[in-house]
Amino acid sequence: MSYFRAENLSLHFGGLKAVDAVSFAVEKGEILSIIGPNGAGKSSIFNLISRIYPPTSGKIFFEDQDITEQPAYDIAKPRHRPHLPEHRIVRECDHAEQPAGRPSPPFHHAALAGTAVPAERARERKGRIAAASSR
Repeated sequence: MSYFRAENLSLHFGGLKAVDAVSFAVEKGEILSIIGPNGAGKSSIFNLISRIYPPTSGKIFFEDQDITEQPAYDIAKPRHRPHLPEHRIVRECDHAEQPAGRPSPPFHHAALAGTAVPAERARERKGRIAAASSR
């Protein structure tokens, strides 16, 4: 049982055979490299796997399920997507306004200045800006 498997994958553009009967299998946790000279079909293999092109012939299996005919959006279910860290800038706010599960920071991060400014000074600055803009 392979985690990912390609069997006799072929991709033809008219008379040009970009990929011709390529087979390989990858086990979970394994790293596989595809090497070859320019024009050997390396990118075409990735385009077949990522569903940019449908194969002329052959089969693609993921967790022993034939996914050859499935569109990419059906294959990329949430459990198969990479879990990337969530990066976002959170504005300075009071403890009551903090998103659930996120502790109130004692310091406001001044990314542009490259220094940490105490939250009290950040609130003072915010008040001065609000007062100046309301004039």
